[in-house]
Amino acid sequence: MKLLGMASIAGLASSYAMPGTDLSQSLVPKRDVSDAGWPYGPFRTMGRDILNARGEAVTFAGVNWPGSGETMIPEGLEWASVDDIMDQ
Repeated sequence: MKLLGMASIAGLASSYAMPGTDLSQSLVPKRDVSDAGWPYGPFRTMGRDILNARGEAVTFAGVNWPGSGETMIPEGLEWASVDDIMDQ
């Protein structure tokens, strides 16, 4: 009986390992998100896309402020020469 169970698990695993099958779709439990609020999480990836729980592609937008997290020359001074910066 134990051998039969292991054989069925191996058969199931090999069916998921076939090329062209998407494991993320088949192994993720489905849930009703029809009344869930924005941003419709949890998120997951498929290829290069980030998808919400509804399966819609999500685009993240943000702002990058150079130097906001580290000590460096203030923005704009990278165009000044070292001599000019040292003279200030």
